[in-house]
Amino acid sequence: MKRRKFGLSLLTVSSVLVSGCNFGSEEENSTEESQPTEEERERNSETTERATTEATDDAPTFDAETDTDSIVLRLSDLPNTFEYSGERDIVTAELEEAEQEQYAAKDIVRQHSRSFRQSTDSDGPALVYSEVTVYESIDDANAQLTETESTFREQSARIETVELATDVTATQIQHENDRGSRNVLLYYQRGNMQLLVIVSGGEEFYPDLAEELMIAMVSDI
Repeated sequence: MKRRKFGLSLLTVSSVLVSGCNFGSEEENSTEESQPTEEERERNSETTERATTEATDDAPTFDAETDTDSIVLRLSDLPNTFEYSGERDIVTAELEEAEQEQYAAKDIVRQHSRSFRQSTDSDGPALVYSEVTVYESIDDANAQLTETESTFREQSARIETVELATDVTATQIQHENDRGSRNVLLYYQRGNMQLLVIVSGGEEFYPDLAEELMIAMVSDI
């Protein structure tokens, strides 16, 4: 499997943001994402109608074979001032022992992330990060989100539930780190799979963009 590797562990994105570091990417064996088609460019205008409600089945509905590539954000989902930055797609069972233990300890079956950065000096967020994580069970996914909320609550972050569409909600976290970077983290859970969008700006928060991008991801499940 060809992997594109971030310069920081994907398991520690939240803790890095809390401690005041910005996330970035260091590409490994990567190729630039292909140019979006006209069909992809029209996807955003259709996402709200195609968004579906959360699953209520207690049994896991996603596994290591889940097509996460179709869920993580694509360049065509973002404003045209962004460029592709990096990507990593891992299956825990295929990792080397040390790294496998690290992901298994978090009950992660598969994790796929893709990031983008501002390509111009225009106003707006500097970075966008999207992630899909498949956990062993719904309980494991719930526990991880609870832990994340607790961590940010201790940092006086603003945490609230937002409605993406009818009967579709997500957990939004707004936090300013020690470097003054204002970050919006948006979590959505469907069964044992969790989606994450992080929009990182300088002088302001961008919750509307985070919600728009999360709707695009949810619509592709």
